[in-house]
Amino acid sequence: MYANSQEVSLEQAIIRSPLVISASATVADAIALMSVGSQSCNLLCEIDSETNLQLAHAQNSCILVTEEKKLIGILTERDLVKLCGQSAQNSTCNLIETAIFEVMTYPVQSLLEWEFTDILVPINRFHRYNIRHLPLVNDRGEVVGLLTHESLRQLLRPIDMLRLRQVQEVMITDVVYAKPTTSVSKIANLMLEQKVSSVIIVTDCDGGLCPVGIVTEGDIVQYLALELDLVTTSVDVVMSFPVATVSRDETLWAVRETMQERMINHLIVTDTNGQMEGIIGQSDLLRTLQPTEIYKLVSVLETKMSRLEQEKLELLQSQNKLLESQVQERTSALADSNNMFRQFADHNRAVIVIREARSNKVVYVSPRYSEIWGQPSENLCQNPNIWMQSIHPEDIDRINQAHALTADSGNFSEEYRIVLPDGEIRWIWGRCFPLKNAYGKIEQIAAVAEDISDRKIAEISLQQSEQRLRASESLLSAMFERSVVGMAITDANGRFVRTNPFYQQMVGYSESELQLMRFTDNMLPEDIEDNLRLRTQVLSGESEGYQMEKRLLHRDGKILWVRTTSSKILDEVGQPPLFVGVIEDISDRKQAEESLQSAEVERQEAIEALYQLNQQLESRVKQRTQELQFANQQLIETNTELARATRLKDEFLANMSHELRTPLNAILGMSEGLMTGVFGDINERQMRSLSLIETSGRHLLALINDILDVAKIGAGKLDLELSSVAVEYLCKSSLNFVKQVANQKNIQLKLAISPNIQTVLVDERRMRQALINLLSNAVKFTPKDGMVSLEVKLQRIEVPELTTECSYVLIFSIIDTGIGISPEDISKLFQAFVQIDSSLNRQYAGTGLGLTLVKQIAELHGGSVNVTSQVAEGSCFSIVLPYRESVNLNNISSKHDLDDDHHCANTFDNSLENSLAINALILLADDNPSNIETFSNYLISRGYRLIFATNGQEAIDMIIDQSPDLVLMDIQMPVLDGISAIAQIRSNPNINNVPIVALTALAMAGDREKCLAVGANEYLAKPVKLSHLISVIQQLLQKRD
Repeated sequence: MYANSQEVSLEQAIIRSPLVISASATVADAIALMSVGSQSCNLLCEIDSETNLQLAHAQNSCILVTEEKKLIGILTERDLVKLCGQSAQNSTCNLIETAIFEVMTYPVQSLLEWEFTDILVPINRFHRYNIRHLPLVNDRGEVVGLLTHESLRQLLRPIDMLRLRQVQEVMITDVVYAKPTTSVSKIANLMLEQKVSSVIIVTDCDGGLCPVGIVTEGDIVQYLALELDLVTTSVDVVMSFPVATVSRDETLWAVRETMQERMINHLIVTDTNGQMEGIIGQSDLLRTLQPTEIYKLVSVLETKMSRLEQEKLELLQSQNKLLESQVQERTSALADSNNMFRQFADHNRAVIVIREARSNKVVYVSPRYSEIWGQPSENLCQNPNIWMQSIHPEDIDRINQAHALTADSGNFSEEYRIVLPDGEIRWIWGRCFPLKNAYGKIEQIAAVAEDISDRKIAEISLQQSEQRLRASESLLSAMFERSVVGMAITDANGRFVRTNPFYQQMVGYSESELQLMRFTDNMLPEDIEDNLRLRTQVLSGESEGYQMEKRLLHRDGKILWVRTTSSKILDEVGQPPLFVGVIEDISDRKQAEESLQSAEVERQEAIEALYQLNQQLESRVKQRTQELQFANQQLIETNTELARATRLKDEFLANMSHELRTPLNAILGMSEGLMTGVFGDINERQMRSLSLIETSGRHLLALINDILDVAKIGAGKLDLELSSVAVEYLCKSSLNFVKQVANQKNIQLKLAISPNIQTVLVDERRMRQALINLLSNAVKFTPKDGMVSLEVKLQRIEVPELTTECSYVLIFSIIDTGIGISPEDISKLFQAFVQIDSSLNRQYAGTGLGLTLVKQIAELHGGSVNVTSQVAEGSCFSIVLPYRESVNLNNISSKHDLDDDHHCANTFDNSLENSLAINALILLADDNPSNIETFSNYLISRGYRLIFATNGQEAIDMIIDQSPDLVLMDIQMPVLDGISAIAQIRSNPNINNVPIVALTALAMAGDREKCLAVGANEYLAKPVKLSHLISVIQQLLQKRD
């Protein structure tokens, strides 16, 4: 609702990227660089602030000459003007080809960057050496920045001296000027002779001189860059106009503001008649900050203060009594005014807020604030910026920018949305304006915020209505053209204005022919009189329309019976009325009327028969109604049973997951423990047997996961976790999964990715699951010495079954040289638990769920799966996805070497483990003896101390009594389940810091989120890989330490 002021630093005056050129370059190179920089600035800085544009212009007013990064010379606009004048006088001087080291100024007055501690330091240098450009260098003499009059002007804002001095005190009255017919070369010579940076172009007016334009040194540089003929070109063609003027009584602060606003360096001082009195430039502003000028000002101010003190004393004595009475009257009036204002503000529909301009303190908030913002008014008084926390995220940047632009003036007017604490969204029209005292100084800022939600809703409704109207007009036009009945529009005189194709076909005339006719021209004379009478009634207002049957003459002479329905409409400007008619061919009906008349007797007999039949039908309808009611009741019962069956299925899947994963946890855990030597050394034969046990267990776990995934997708409970994934990484990691099996069969694996493909927005885990399924099938059904290829390419969208709008599709193609599939068997591929041949089922292991999962995963991504195959030659399975590329590199899966990554993931720092395991006490809460033995044997072998609990309540009691370092919490336990136990632990301040790892054999949708939500630090689904469990334990113990 209101803006804040900002402080200014010395850094704002430094031009950090000055123009730099080598000493071997030519003057032409320097002119081109200064000119191009100025032009590009004018284009690019339009979107930036005025301050940046001023600094950019100052940057292009000179060029620094360096050799081996060290400053050796400088070339300014004034130097170029001087060269221009010499070139005009000396025809043999080739200015363009002159080397820059021949004309540059050296040595250069510069300033060490660390010496720039105050604005007076560069100002003194400017006046001492009569320069306008001061390079900043570091201790090595390298250029790090540039100071100019324009850049230093940015620091004049906080200096009150500018407010105390007037233009007439510092303006230059001896102005250098010229007539509009003067050539540009003479202007350049005039600048050179008079040693000025600009020349005013004037005309005679009422005995004086009126400024009409200005030419600066920078303009001369631009003319040189444009290669103008400076001798023949008159200045009125290229001068800058109109000129900016100021009166002699204005303050230097007003001059500075005008220069800042209009982005110029000079103002012409004129009288009330517009005649020139002098000129003031940026150097004149900076001169006011010289110590001598400050001392003069102090002396003048002291004299004025003495005189003012005397006058003040006399005035106080003479008006003391008057002021006392006026104070009393004004105090009373002010109290009345404040009372009236509060009554007005308290009952106003808008929020009114008043704050102090300097302190930002809120001095008044109307009661409507709490009603509209949904928060107490006291909050705004305590924190004046708290109202902005409610701004809609989509509007906050725009409002902050608007505040920044209006910070100095205090004026603000924007529409934005706020989000109330209950989630409701309201539209607000916020305005700010300054409250000034009698001297024009801003004392307070008033803010008014009005709830315009109803108006916005109306505007949106109006826009929607207009859209519907346009759609209706388009629809009506389409209906008119494509109608299967004749339609015609005629004017008040009966001439055809527009006809549709059906009517043209009906009468045999084209539209252009009909537009030359009246509607009565193709009517039978007997029907014209009645038709004109009905139209007259409509024109007179007696009726809005009419309907009649009449006869039309076809172009070939055939007579048509038609029924015309006509109504009056207004044209686009409201007058005169038009007639729109719908003409229906009823010739067949007219012929049928004769048949109907002869069949009237039969109709009467049929009515009687229908009456009798109606009685029978009513009886049958009543019976049918009762049957439908019974069927509806059965449907309700069936739906109830279906819901119960769905719930039982979910419970069954959860229980099956638990019951299958629990023994698998023991099998895989014991296998891993034996293989890692937890229970002693084993020989090679035993190692192979254990490896077979682990491989079989992992295969069984994969089958269980496939079954659960199919069930989740079928129930609509599988949510994708989309992220930006590197396509190459996704493909390589999938191929690595089948590499070992392929090597055993001597199958060659190939990967080909189009070069323009980088990343794709997918669920990385699910897409890898789909690719691995297809690659595994390809390797499985490909004979030895075959080949399996994975190709990825982009293609313009040509697949109508895709549900997502996308310009391109990304195609993953898995191509093998395997056994192939017959056309009649392809339709069976994606059916759950089905393989195309029972003999294959015996030869190749599998559940028949893999392709079902692939198809469902592709469809969840908005894509599809295509298959092409030939028996004995091979197959090609393609996953077609909408191509969504993301440029957020932070979320892209790493492309590091997979083998190294696998090695790092499985490398265990035994020294770190042992150091953390010493005295580490772990509580294992689990009611399954197999799980307890599996976990305990492995953890004890790693140096951990263990205590055990068989239910959630025992776990809580043991945490309180023995303070374990970490808890392994099973979720499904008697007495008190793991979820409830974790929640109680986190609510107890004495034990709520203990790390908890949730273990569960359910592994259903939402389990992980439930466990993490109640306070678990990690979530692991059984069966748990013991080495991974150790890694998780170490990470949590490290964090705790």
